[in-house]
Amino acid sequence: MDQPEIIQLMTAKHLFEGASPEELGSLVDHGEVLAVPDGELLIEQGKIGEAVWILLDGVVTIFVDGAESHQLDTPGTILGEISAVSRIASTASVKATGEVSALRISHESLHLALSSSQKLAESVLRSMTKYL
Repeated sequence: MDQPEIIQLMTAKHLFEGASPEELGSLVDHGEVLAVPDGELLIEQGKIGEAVWILLDGVVTIFVDGAESHQLDTPGTILGEISAVSRIASTASVKATGEVSALRISHESLHLALSSSQKLAESVLRSMTKYL
C-alpha cells in the first residue's frame, strides 16, 4: 500500500480528523509498513505502548487478560493510540491472526508530529476524550 492510500485510510478516522494530507504524509513517512507474521504480538497488555499501529491488511485478535475478546479486520483501524500517546500500560494484547500488514508509527515520531502540528494534536486529543 502506498502513501496516498494510507493517508486516505487515516483521514477517514476520527483520530486524525482535521489533520492536513501533508501532516499525515509526514507521519506516514516517519512510520514503517511491516509484514507481521501469524501469532506475533503487536501490543502486549500491561506494557507501555511504543507505537501506534494502523491496520492495512489482515486480521488481528484482541485479548484481554488472556481471553480472546474480538477480532478486527477493517483497513485503517488504529491500535495502541491510548498507550502510545499517554504512556500508560496497554489494556489489551493485539496479536496477528494470519499475516498482517500494518503501519507502525513510533511513540517518538507521533509525539514529534503532535508537537509540530496544533491541528493534529487537537484532533488526537479530541478523539481520545471518548475513552475518559
